[in-house]
Amino acid sequence: MHDLIREHARTLASRLDPGNDRDQATTRLLDYYQHTAARADALITRQARPPPAAATGEIPDAAPALADLEQALAWVRAERASLLACLDHATRTGQDAGVIAFTIGIAGLLRRDGPRADAITRHTAAIEAARHLGDRLGQANALHDLGDVQWLTGDYRAASQALEQALGIYRDLGNQLGCHRKALELARATASSPDEARALAGLGRCALAAGQDAQARILLRQALETFQQIGTAEAPRLLAELGALTGPQPAP
Repeated sequence: MHDLIREHARTLASRLDPGNDRDQATTRLLDYYQHTAARADALITRQARPPPAAATGEIPDAAPALADLEQALAWVRAERASLLACLDHATRTGQDAGVIAFTIGIAGLLRRDGPRADAITRHTAAIEAARHLGDRLGQANALHDLGDVQWLTGDYRAASQALEQALGIYRDLGNQLGCHRKALELARATASSPDEARALAGLGRCALAAGQDAQARILLRQALETFQQIGTAEAPRLLAELGALTGPQPAP
């Protein structure tokens, strides 16, 4: 919208719409961006995460059906300004859970497109928000994302410290998802296809246990494709698991 039209709409809304209606509209808008960003980030990073603490548990009717990496990247890049505006709104209004959720939602975008300095600032703020809430899993996830960006900037000492803290919290919580996420990173860093496939399979099983069937199918299918390419014995077992979720899968 043109700036003047936007300002005119804002003025009319504040004058004519009851405050409760405006609050509900804002909540629906934030839910839309939060849910869709979480879906997009899972496709971009190929990592399953638990649902954000601030999520309502309901998928907004208008949420786009993002099916793959290309669609996810196109959406987050087109909506970058709006996603950052949502994060800034959560920060400005003291919504710590929203700060955590939206920072996670744009983690993959910030990792790919930067700027890296802004990514470090955002992830650091998410860590503080999680500490304030006592959300240890959110803190571990934010530390993981921070360490990932610090690694990319060449600050290996800081990255090591952040990732060690994240791993320690994951272990304390008995969170296999965070240990699998670390394994996936290491497998990719060492170009180990078998280990990457095993980590993806582990992430998929964690997603399935968390009730995230759609994400589980994506991760397990990615693992299956790699197992089939390298011809390992794990492929038949994974075929059976996917078959139980989605019906018979194509043979290697």
